[in-house]
Amino acid sequence: MAFQPQYTEEVKQVVFSGMRELRCGYDPLTDLRNEDLEKIEKIYSGKGKFWIALHHQKVVGTVALLEYNSEIAFLKRLFLMKVYRKKGIGWKLLKTALDYGKKQGFRKIQLITSIYAKDAQNLFERNGFIKADKTFDFDEALIEYILKY
Repeated sequence: MAFQPQYTEEVKQVVFSGMRELRCGYDPLTDLRNEDLEKIEKIYSGKGKFWIALHHQKVVGTVALLEYNSEIAFLKRLFLMKVYRKKGIGWKLLKTALDYGKKQGFRKIQLITSIYAKDAQNLFERNGFIKADKTFDFDEALIEYILKY
């Protein structure tokens, strides 16, 4: 379902839990990249959007599309609580974002993930994303994927 403001704190819990799994000692409160979670409706507006997956009215997963320009969007915040993985929920979240992106007229979707997120990489590759040759000097554990419609 589309994000609703009353779920903000639960969204943060899901995202931060996922980030802690990927990075030993990760502290979400010192990571400036999390500022978007304080203003989800504003950041993911325009042709962008933020979705949540609920189970018994609790947020168990998230995904977002962030509009870069009229042809490119960034897939962001694809996280799923560990106990809900391998049940098709991540695929449904990804499909929701990709179908929406196509309807919005984006021709390319880009994302950055961690080399440690093997399940996520497999999901992206099964859905047409290609690993880019781009490297990130500030963090060697990050990789980029691109999907062209």
